[in-house]
Amino acid sequence: MYSDGGRTRTRPDEAPKSWEPLDITAMAGNLEGRLLIVYGDMDENVPPAQAFRLVDALIKANKPYDLLYLPNRNHGGGAEPYALLRTWDYFVEHLLGIEPPRDVTFEVKPAATVF
Repeated sequence: MYSDGGRTRTRPDEAPKSWEPLDITAMAGNLEGRLLIVYGDMDENVPPAQAFRLVDALIKANKPYDLLYLPNRNHGGGAEPYALLRTWDYFVEHLLGIEPPRDVTFEVKPAATVF
């Protein structure tokens, strides 16, 4: 709900009343460790401007982050083989502390239909 009680935005800069507790930019200063932000520039759920707001908050808080930009991808772009491999490599490098193997490939198969 917005300030007028409606479900639609009345001004471009208006945020819904429920936004404040969900705004992760306010938590940027609490980040410990590393963060990989993966986003597609055509994301219909999390617009690129939101990713950039987070990046800006991390910079202001002097926190490390890495960014994987996926051009011409929507919200599902993170499930593509390239993005999955990069995410996996990121975990191996930053959680295990080892160099990811370079001879790994990812193949994504369609999920089975369940009736």
